[in-house]
Amino acid sequence: MKRFILFFVLFPALALAQSAQKLEYPSLGVGIEIPTGLTAQEGEDVILLSSYSLPQTLFVLSMHEYSSIDELKEAASEPYTEDNGTRLSLKGDLRNIGADAVGGTFSGTAAGAAAEAFIIGKLNPHGSGVSIIAVSTNNSTSIQVLEEYAIKINAGIHFSKPDDPVLTEYRNRINNARLQYSSNYSSSGGIGGSSNYSETYDICGAGYFIYYGNSSLSVGSNSSNVYGGSNSSSQGNGSWNIELNSSNEPVLILSYNNGNEERYTLYYERGYLQMNGTKHTIGRGSEYGPACN
Repeated sequence: MKRFILFFVLFPALALAQSAQKLEYPSLGVGIEIPTGLTAQEGEDVILLSSYSLPQTLFVLSMHEYSSIDELKEAASEPYTEDNGTRLSLKGDLRNIGADAVGGTFSGTAAGAAAEAFIIGKLNPHGSGVSIIAVSTNNSTSIQVLEEYAIKINAGIHFSKPDDPVLTEYRNRINNARLQYSSNYSSSGGIGGSSNYSETYDICGAGYFIYYGNSSLSVGSNSSNVYGGSNSSSQGNGSWNIELNSSNEPVLILSYNNGNEERYTLYYERGYLQMNGTKHTIGRGSEYGPACN
């Protein structure tokens, strides 16, 4: 199996674990549903799953490049080693886990401590697959429990075609950002007058958006104001998505809760986002970012 650094010594990563039960990686085409009772932490090139009810036990997920069951079996026949005193060798035979994965029991050491592991290699029909290492030191968790959790994790992994790089780029640009446009006009000739217009879209990571619009017009001594309100509930004013059009350009689709839909062709240039040719600023952070819950 592919090598990567494991954090076995006292498992310090556990204190930073997150409780999200579903992880999605559109750019990789990988989704992971985390079994009940486990929490997750995203590390560099790995995902660490753990439970306080399973001391000295860790479930490590990473990508591999194998493309066939035979390649997975060949890789598993060699000891799994790392420079921190980890060496795990296959114990007994591998077995098929469904049509796209193989798994087996391994034993040896992890960071110098006696360890047992159940390791699964899962194939991805669209690209890089996933390795699952369920490991415990000092007989803290039985191999039967390790196998049970590894199989549950394996069952919760699903693959799809990775997002186009352009889609990934623009999703990252607008996700959890405030897109804002404003214009001002004034005239001192004749009667004189002025107008101001602004629109703001808060694009929230949970998949909804919030719209704000405001315009004012004054001519001579008369003035009027029009304001488009917002809905800051968990549903906002609707949902958003980005797709590619026939010219391979990214298009922001805003689907309002009332059934209306707006489509904006996007283009990023010099720090601004063009939406159908209109320049919008991109704001982030507590001061300039979106009012997402």
